[in-house]
Amino acid sequence: MAEGLARALAGSLGMDMEFSSAGTLGIEDALATPEAIVVAAELGVDISNHLSRALNRDIARAADFIFGMEYAHLESVKHICERGSRISLLGGKREIPDPIGCDIDFYRTVRDMIWLELQRVLTEIANEK
Repeated sequence: MAEGLARALAGSLGMDMEFSSAGTLGIEDALATPEAIVVAAELGVDISNHLSRALNRDIARAADFIFGMEYAHLESVKHICERGSRISLLGGKREIPDPIGCDIDFYRTVRDMIWLELQRVLTEIANEK
């Protein structure tokens, strides 16, 4: 959800940025869950063709910023990243939970958390330029 929401938000803010998600569990080519597709679509964001991929050194090297949803993600990323990228929790000091296995209302809650944090982060990035 975060990648699709970030693209949509950056586009609406007139920001020319690339976004790419990659997970720390090593899962490749899995589609977004039906619940994630539905709740993203409620905001006009189509993630129906999204496929998961595993974070690796090449992906990490190419990134200017890397955001994790949970502290465990940050620890995994630190072992993969050698240098360069700014690594931080998307939620600031608050983790954003993984909604997999939960009901659609929880997916909406997580989507809204991601959306609010993306607004904050993208505004900060825009103000740095």
